[in-house]
Amino acid sequence: MRRRRRAELLLALPVRAVLGLAGCTPTGEVTSAAGRFADAVHRHDARGACALLADRARRSVEVTQSCAEVLAALHVQVGPPGEATVWGDRAQVRATPDTLFLARYTGGWRVTGAGCRPRGADLPYECEIGGP
Repeated sequence: MRRRRRAELLLALPVRAVLGLAGCTPTGEVTSAAGRFADAVHRHDARGACALLADRARRSVEVTQSCAEVLAALHVQVGPPGEATVWGDRAQVRATPDTLFLARYTGGWRVTGAGCRPRGADLPYECEIGGP
């Protein structure tokens, strides 16, 4: 009886470890980053949303005004993150009505494109901030 209990415990440990890491999957990390961005946009926290942008995306809007001023004026609509697709260090998250694009950096996932909408088959997305 004791041997059976030990075997059950040894088999349960890897399962628990895998389940504990489920939130740390690339898809989970991407969805979490997209959710933080969507939350900042929803709360009209333009500075917070800008802090979650990749440098390239932030520079794309900072032509004559700060990122926060531009983001506040754009009224980007980002819903809760839905389906996430990850390709290595790049990702796409559907956040109805728009789509977000993200990239993995040393400090974590950053938004590279926001307010993105498809333009049609075989055409790149059109984004209000940055791009895919």
